[in-house]
Amino acid sequence: MPNQALGFDPTRKLITTFGTLGLAVHPEDWEIDLDLHSRVAEALTDGACDVHSAGDVAATCMDDRLRPPGQDPFRPNVGGGGFGLLYAARAVTPAYDRETLTAENFFSIMADNGLPVYAHIDEDHARGVATGCAFNDKIALCGGTLPKVFEETLRFFGYNDSDDTMAKVAELSQRVEAVTRVNDDNHCDAFGEDPNARLAAVENAGGVVGFYGGPHLGIGADISFRQDYTLSRDLLFEDLGSHMFHVDAWSYRPTAEALVSILPKSKVQKRAGTKDEEIIWQMVTGMFLNSFAALAALNPPSSLLVIRS
Repeated sequence: MPNQALGFDPTRKLITTFGTLGLAVHPEDWEIDLDLHSRVAEALTDGACDVHSAGDVAATCMDDRLRPPGQDPFRPNVGGGGFGLLYAARAVTPAYDRETLTAENFFSIMADNGLPVYAHIDEDHARGVATGCAFNDKIALCGGTLPKVFEETLRFFGYNDSDDTMAKVAELSQRVEAVTRVNDDNHCDAFGEDPNARLAAVENAGGVVGFYGGPHLGIGADISFRQDYTLSRDLLFEDLGSHMFHVDAWSYRPTAEALVSILPKSKVQKRAGTKDEEIIWQMVTGMFLNSFAALAALNPPSSLLVIRS
């Protein structure tokens, strides 16, 4: 199986905008600063705002906002932090036993095995409105964007849907969409958990719950395959006065390997003789789809999109 999500390692940098993939709506007075876009893209591709990562397992939430001073652990980023990992594991087939993948059990298994467990809250949560994590609060919206995300991702990277690997990705995107659906009446997912229950599971496992202040002000998103480095939001803001969403796609494979090594295989997985590598590939791709789907829901068409190797 290929090493990275979607079956490839990027061979070139890609600087563009979200275009039809961008689904968010900004106020009418939103102004695009093309000069800033250009300067930020150049800084990102040069690695000017990168710092060494404090690990290789994705944990923290991708976000555009600054954390309070001293609270950035420089962990690799994934869509929704721990929630993105949870839903990637739930999308695997043959499936894990249901009890393994309750949020409570999943995060406890991670914590018991020394893996970082992370989520975030913001002002809305303090007011009792939402948890603060867009991926957690709007998981159905993110999952619902997947058909469009898949189509546009192929276009970005020059693939077509007749490729065998892409057919497998399309099937996986449908499973991710299915596990992220929620009940309209009680806002619970298929495991009977709502956003607050998932957040409580992180807290009960002894995980880190970070705080983000202020509104989203990011001019776009950075998806990095640069091994062992992550983006310093502080450097980006100090040097360019800018905020960006950031995804450490390079970390998805070591993250999946770590999860597969600690999650007990289900009876059906054992009977099917499912290989670890098959599950790892599905998780890696699920994480990538989760991240891209969340970014699509958070960014308007004019947002900058930088993909770099």
